[in-house]
Amino acid sequence: TSWGGSSYGSFPDLRISSHCCDDGIYFVFSEEANGDIDLDFSHFPQGYGVYFLPFSPASDEDSNAKAHYEQLCNIYPLDKTQVESAEVYGLDDRLFVITLEQHAYWAAVLDRNTYEVLQKFKICDDPEGWRIGNIFGQDDHFIINFYGDTFALIAPDGNDGYMTAM
Repeated sequence: TSWGGSSYGSFPDLRISSHCCDDGIYFVFSEEANGDIDLDFSHFPQGYGVYFLPFSPASDEDSNAKAHYEQLCNIYPLDKTQVESAEVYGLDDRLFVITLEQHAYWAAVLDRNTYEVLQKFKICDDPEGWRIGNIFGQDDHFIINFYGDTFALIAPDGNDGYMTAM
């Protein structure tokens, strides 16, 4: 997972969270407003959400991967009026969409082959205005580091789902 961000003057701080895999890249924009500018996602397939951009890997003839922009798709539409920020993280055949909505952090677990939502659960409430600093993982679990030295562990629950430990 990687992040990028940019802001300028009264324009919003636009973050991009992404997860790269063998056949493409998943990404989501996350706007942390510094002003009253509303980003227009009308030119993106199905508006705002988590996107998948397929690509062909590099070959012996061409050392660069080839993106297939015409196949860009919104695999998990999000409601900009409800979602304050969003991140993506991948583990094996699962994609986690982590959102801040209704003053709480939530995780939606998607099957990366079908984009079916397998589970959605609350990670934690957001009483102190926490923001995600880093996400790092290994094997079947990952840790979310919120700014301010608060951590959440996302791990299997023993029933084909996931749970949170703070």
